[in-house]
This record gives sequence, structure tokens and C-alpha cells, in this order.
Amino acid sequence: MTPKLRFPEFKDNWKLVRLNEVASLVNGLTYDPSMICDEGILVLRSSNVQNGILTYADNVFVDVTDYNGVKEGDVLMCVRNGSRSLIGKTAVIDKAAAGLAFGAFMVVVRSKSIENQSFLSQVFQTNIFFRDVHRNLGATINSINNSSLNKFQFGIPSNTTETKKLGSFFELLSYKINLLTKKKEALETYKKGLMQKIFSQELRFKRENGTDYPEWKKIVYSEFLKERDDKHPQSDEFPLCSFVAHKGVVPKGDRYNREFLVNDKKGKKYKRTKKDDFIYSSNNLETGSIGLNEYGNGCISPVYSVFSIDKGCDINFIAHYLVTKANLHKMIRFRQGVMYGQWRIHETDFLKIKVAIPSNEEQKHIGEILESMNSGLEELERLISATSKLKKGLLQQMFA
Repeated sequence: MTPKLRFPEFKDNWKLVRLNEVASLVNGLTYDPSMICDEGILVLRSSNVQNGILTYADNVFVDVTDYNGVKEGDVLMCVRNGSRSLIGKTAVIDKAAAGLAFGAFMVVVRSKSIENQSFLSQVFQTNIFFRDVHRNLGATINSINNSSLNKFQFGIPSNTTETKKLGSFFELLSYKINLLTKKKEALETYKKGLMQKIFSQELRFKRENGTDYPEWKKIVYSEFLKERDDKHPQSDEFPLCSFVAHKGVVPKGDRYNREFLVNDKKGKKYKRTKKDDFIYSSNNLETGSIGLNEYGNGCISPVYSVFSIDKGCDINFIAHYLVTKANLHKMIRFRQGVMYGQWRIHETDFLKIKVAIPSNEEQKHIGEILESMNSGLEELERLISATSKLKKGLLQQMFA
């Protein structure tokens, strides 16, 4: 019952309790589409609970006069959703969200004691809780009822001082993760806005000596992109890879091992790609199947279009420029239906698209700015991942 890892000053044994002994459950608001309005009470839903953080994405306002409002320190939990992985996800209500309504697919866990409030919010992030929740999910509907939640058993310190210290300690870790996440989101938003101004030429740069860069030239893609249509069987030099949306080229085994399905004895051929190639999937542009090969040599499905980039261009600039909404819209105009709901943008049509491109000198300057922002985002992501991993490991050792 007593956890493996504790603060050294505490020696008392922990006790086993049921959730209904230390907390009460409050059900959410049931509403129909006719109650949704432009102004009214903001209703928190499962989309507002992301990675343990309360967000305000996909806001819904409902015209109601009688509803259960959340209180600061409450734990908002998703108890019904189409995705089983979201069941049991929680977020702690902060001062800013106090008083808001919450939907019928959510439930609020309200501590009966202020000393247990922070501790409880951490219990719901442990493996013990998620194992119990998914064991009690309905067979046909992804939901967990109040009765099952109330019966959930877990360990809690006998000493309320230990309870408060544990809650405060993990609150600090959560605060750091939330702060890093908000910093990353803010930098992403800033980068997105900056890119829009740069690529629309609303924002222009000057050389270090104060002189202007040349005006952007209108050219076609074929002037700096060349189709790479080499088809060969996979090899040690060019291993079988996948092109994953928003990630780019990855080894096939990193995603799932399906090499046993590949019959190379029959000489099945794939498209070869090299580092810094530009790749797109005609059928999945909107879902992110477009971008650079940052991995290296590989073989990918022939359904992808692969292009090498002129060495005079700045890769960081081109990587961002080619996937702007404006350029994607130009590409989609050339999309043609082929068969079975599939689409195709012929490489010859793609290479004829006209775009405005800055000089290589200005490309390099812009590329350096964007790469600097990418480095900042990667560092924040690394810190978020490391802190989250630390918190998860400590939760499993410090909670019974």
C-alpha cells in the first residue's frame, strides 16, 4: 500500500480509500443544438481537455439559466467519447475557468477536503487509475459511469501534511509543463504570423549595410525543382521507408514492421529519395503529406512525387515556402481524379506552377530566421517531453 518512493520525513503507512469517501461527483449539462448561441455560458467539453491542460479550443456557448458550474480546484474528467484513449483524461479547473458549465460527457470530481484537492488531481494521472477506468468501460459505448468511478480504490497518506506536499510538488511539475507548452504555442503562433508577412512580402528585409534585396522574381517550380523518378528495389543504401504526415520520411520499421509483406524476390520497385528532397502525396495534401526528406536515403511508395531542389536555394526557406497555404491552393487546382477516389497532381503540371521567389541571398537570410525559430521550438518540445517523462515516472513511484 505504501509507495516505493516518499519524502524522507514521512513514515506513516498509507490507507486504502474509495473515491466516494474523499470526493463527490457532479454531472455535466445536457443540451441540444437549439440551445447553442453566439453569447451565453461557455460549456467545457472533452476537446477542452488536452494533455492535462484546460484549453478553450472549439468553444461552445449555450443559452441556459440553470447549470452546474465548475469551481477552482475541481478535476474535470472526460467520461464518454468516441475514442477510448480519451476516457479518464482530466484537467484541473483554475481561477479563470471557475463558474463555467461543462457538458454531459464530462464529470467533475470535487474533493471533500482542501488538503486532498491537489493530491486527487494527480491520482487520475497514474497507471492505476487508467487501468481501472478501461477495465470498467462499457462494452459497446466508450464511457464509464459514476458508480464505477465511485468504487475506484487508491492509496492516500494517513498524514494530511504528506498529502498536501505531494499535491504541491506535482502541481509545480504540472505548472512547468503547462508554462513550457504555452511558450511553445506562443512561438508557433508568432512564427506562423511572421511567415505570412514574409511570404506575402508585407515584411521585407535589408542587407547588413542597409541596402535593399532585389525584388522577388516570378518563376515556375521547374526552375529550381527537378523530378526524381528513380525506381529500384530497396537496398542497404536505400532502405524501405514511409512518408508520414507532418513527420516526413521515416524508416518503415519505426512505424510498424511490415517488411514481411514486401516480396523483393519479384523485384518490387520503389521511388528513391535523398536528404532534402521535396515530396508530396497528391491525395493527402490537406493532412500534411507534403514536405522535405530530413532523414536521408530511402525508398518510398511510387504514389509519392519526389523532387530534388537546386543547390543554390536555401533549404530552410524552400522547406517553409513550398507548404504555405497559398502554394497548396495553387497545387490543388491541378488535382485530377484517377480511380477509386484517388487524386493525382501530375508532376509536369506541378512544375509549371508560377511562384514569386526572393534572391538566394534573401532566401538565406529568411531561412536563418526560420531555422532559429525551429531550434527554439525543438528545445521547448525537448523540455516538455523530458519534464513530462520525469513526472510520469515519479507518479508511478510516489503514488500507491
